[in-house]
Amino acid sequence: MAQGTMSVQLTPRGAQVPTPGKDMQVSAASVAESLEQIKNLSVREAFDQIRAVWPLVTIVLSVVIVLALAAGGVLRPSGFRNSGTRDVKPFPAMMWLFAGVMVILAQQLAMTWAASVPRLVGPPGDDGAMTLRFAAATQAIGGLVAGMVGIGLFAIMAKTAPEGGLKVGGLDPLVGLGCLLLALPLVQLSSMGAEWAYRELYGGEPVVVAHTTLRMIVDHRHDPMAWLLIGAVVIGAPLIEELAFRAGLQSAALKLTGSPWAAVVGTSAIFTAMHIPAVPAEGRYALVQIFVLSIAMGIAYERTRRLGVPIVMHIGFNGLMVALALSVAEQPAAAA
Repeated sequence: MAQGTMSVQLTPRGAQVPTPGKDMQVSAASVAESLEQIKNLSVREAFDQIRAVWPLVTIVLSVVIVLALAAGGVLRPSGFRNSGTRDVKPFPAMMWLFAGVMVILAQQLAMTWAASVPRLVGPPGDDGAMTLRFAAATQAIGGLVAGMVGIGLFAIMAKTAPEGGLKVGGLDPLVGLGCLLLALPLVQLSSMGAEWAYRELYGGEPVVVAHTTLRMIVDHRHDPMAWLLIGAVVIGAPLIEELAFRAGLQSAALKLTGSPWAAVVGTSAIFTAMHIPAVPAEGRYALVQIFVLSIAMGIAYERTRRLGVPIVMHIGFNGLMVALALSVAEQPAAAA
């Protein structure tokens, strides 16, 4: 029986109830420890129950969402034409592409500069391995510089292309979160399918954390420097990638093809391919959910014609992934 609990002892003389005195002196620490054990047990049991039914819930939600979106015309080939499209005509396709490339180039140049400053990145790790400080410093500085370049560049372009979808509105956070909630079951369903295919092909369980940066955050989650890397992943990366891929590349594809669907799918394919270096070979199944997420963000961008919507979706998704990775790492079974 757990320390600090009270029990009724059965003796030959009958039931003997503890009386005030030494036997009933229970410390506050013991009570707190017992309550914490009960709390953790309840959380684990609840988590196990949710995990058991979650696949079925995901399938049902995905079917309902797809049917609702199809009925509303969102997934129909003519859906974009009926709701209107972004006006990207003021600039040629190469200009839109150039703007997106400039954002990525600014990020890479800033990261390269930061990596050359020992006071920022600290000493190298064992065998030249990337350290947490190196990753956090380079990604934070790269995100800051690229964000300023992208915001400034597209703000200038928005004056010439006011209907090009380069503006951010006050309702974008709410709309973005709503779109993310609609997309999450579909993203999760695609992940479940990819994990099933991985098991069938390779006969083993896929890795839980299928991203190099996420693994670093999990491995160093008690280091204060991890919070800088989390900020770069949750805020910096979504801002940069949406400026480069959605505002830049997707607009260029829309201008070139005249088809929102072609622009969304083509951009998502490139967006997914760009994430391959960050995903280890044993975690490549995660690229499927990245592609589906990108499709959802691309559709949301074209339907709302607001750049803030996919940015918020991306921030929310990355934040959720970091939170889930950290919660899994804290589970007692995950340490085995």
